[in-house]
Amino acid sequence: MLLIALTILLVAAFVVDQFATWRERIPKRLYLPSPRLGWTLRPGLRRRIGLQREGRLVWQNDIAINAHGFNDRDWQPKTAGRRRVLVMGDSIVEARQVARTTNFVARAEAQLTAGGRGHELLNIGVAGWSVDSVLNYFQQAARHLEADVVVLGLFVGNDLLEGDYETFRYLFAYAWDCRRYDKPAFGLRGDALVRWNFPAWRNLPARLFSVELYERSRSFRRGYQRFNRVMEKRRNGSNRLRASGVSYNLHMERGKGTAFFYKQTEAQVDALAEECRRAGCRFGIMLEPNFPLFYPLDGGADPSSKGYQEYHRDLEHYREMRRRFDPKYPVLSLLEPLQQAGRGITFRPDDPHLNEAGHELVGGLLADFVTRLDGA
Repeated sequence: MLLIALTILLVAAFVVDQFATWRERIPKRLYLPSPRLGWTLRPGLRRRIGLQREGRLVWQNDIAINAHGFNDRDWQPKTAGRRRVLVMGDSIVEARQVARTTNFVARAEAQLTAGGRGHELLNIGVAGWSVDSVLNYFQQAARHLEADVVVLGLFVGNDLLEGDYETFRYLFAYAWDCRRYDKPAFGLRGDALVRWNFPAWRNLPARLFSVELYERSRSFRRGYQRFNRVMEKRRNGSNRLRASGVSYNLHMERGKGTAFFYKQTEAQVDALAEECRRAGCRFGIMLEPNFPLFYPLDGGADPSSKGYQEYHRDLEHYREMRRRFDPKYPVLSLLEPLQQAGRGITFRPDDPHLNEAGHELVGGLLADFVTRLDGA
C-alpha cells in the first residue's frame, strides 16, 4: 500500500509540474554545450532579448541565431568571385547588444559592398570564447567554410586568463553564464602547445541537466537553480576572488604569473595563424582593449587608487600583446580610435559592450583592415 501511495504521489507531482510548465513555458537557453565545440549560441533560436537595470531598459533587440550557432544570417554556399572573411572572437564580436544589421561585422561588410568589393563577412563570435575556443572551432568546423581571410578578435582582458584551462575551470565552477560549460583545452606543456580534454565529455551531462531537464520541468528548474547558487558560492573562483578583493590582474600575477599567460596566448594565436596558413587564408588580429581602456583615464584619477592601478595593468597587458604580435601579423589596434572617439561608445555603466555608435566606429575600421589584409 505504501508503494502504491508513493507512486500516486509521484505521478500527481509530475502531472502538476508538467501542467505548470505547459501554462508558463520556460525560455529556451541561449547557449548550448557541445563536446566538440565547447558551446555556441542555440541554432535556430528566435527571441527578443534585452538588459534591464533597476527597472530601466539598457538595450533590447530581436536575436536570430543561424543554423551554425552564431548571431548572423544563414550562411549560403560560397559564391564564385566573393572573398569570404571569418571574424572570430568572443562577446564583442557576437554583439548581441545591438541588432545584427548594425553590429560592426555587418557594417564592415556593407561598407565593403558599397565600395564595389566582393566580400562577405561571417560573424563567428560567442560570449566566453577565448583564443583556445576560436582555435578549436577553426580546427573542427571552419575549414569547410572556405575562408579567404580570418580576423581574430583578441580581447586583452579576460581572454589571456580564461584561455588557460585550469584557470578557466577554477573561475567558473558552477557559473550561471555560458562559461558553466566545459571546453576542449589548449595549453603549454613546456614550450609546446598541447590539446587535451577533447571531446569535452562533461558537456553531455551538462546538456542533460542545464538544458534538457531544465527546459522541461519547472520543479527541476527551481531545484537546479537553488543547487547551483549554493555551489557557486562555495566553488566559483570568480566569486571567491571578488569577495577577497582580488582582481583578475592580481590573480594572474600571484598565480602562474603574467609571463605564462602572455606566452600561452601567443602560442594559441600562432597555432591559429598556422591553421589559417595551411588552409590558404590570410590572417590578422583585431586587438581589443579591456573594457576600462575603451575610454581615456580621467586626468584627475588618484595614482594610488585601485582603479588607476588596474587601468595601467590593463594597459601593460595590451602593450605587451601588441609588442608580441606587431612584428608577425597585421594588427588592427582598437585602443587609440576608441579612446579618441570623444563620445559614448558603450552601454556603460550598465553594460561595457559597444553600443550602436561604437559598432559604427569599429565597423569602418574593420572594413579598412579587411581591405588591407586582402590586398584589395
